[in-house]
Amino acid sequence: MTSDLFELDRALALSPRRDDPTTYDVQLGVGWQIGGGVNGGLLLAVLGQAMRSTMATGTHGDPFTVSGYYLSAATPGPANVRTEVVRAGRSLSSLATSLVQDEQGREVERIRALATYGDLATLPDAVRTTASPPDLPPVEECVASSDTAPSEALAQTQFLDRVDLRLDPACAGWAVGRPSGRGCSRGGCGWPTGASRTRCPCSLQRTRSHPCRSTSACSGGRPRSS
Repeated sequence: MTSDLFELDRALALSPRRDDPTTYDVQLGVGWQIGGGVNGGLLLAVLGQAMRSTMATGTHGDPFTVSGYYLSAATPGPANVRTEVVRAGRSLSSLATSLVQDEQGREVERIRALATYGDLATLPDAVRTTASPPDLPPVEECVASSDTAPSEALAQTQFLDRVDLRLDPACAGWAVGRPSGRGCSRGGCGWPTGASRTRCPCSLQRTRSHPCRSTSACSGGRPRSS
């Protein structure tokens, strides 16, 4: 593996097996954990890489829908990803993929994903979204997780060393002992200052947010300024 790869590229690197090109070996690196488990967004991004590679030689190369199901906590170390095209239709293909790890001589499934792939170029109309980013304050007014999280929590959340998570102060009262009483979490994420930049998969952004009702926006890797 070359040294000029970004850290996220290394984390998502897959090695297809010679005897079975639909099965991939991956090394889940140290430093992407939240608590004892590897971040779920990274795991889903790994499955996305495997599905993209599996579909690369066909006519359906665009993911239309992806659903992930987390079955057990993944740990840093070797893992295997298996993909299967369960249906190949004229306009859509359906895939199933899973990531497994060896646990004391027993194979344990960590995450499974089901996806529908197609070809965006064949759609009759332009593909667009009506969603708009939330109205966030300037980045310097947002609350940085590294400044508010207790040191003991940061020690168990190494994932936050690899992203710059900024929260809207209006929804971040819980982080400073002044909860707003509203079930919302709003903010953005990017790469830390000085870090090598690379793409940020949507799966990595979505699953690192709080599950109550999260809305996120990224503009140049930082919360959007007004």
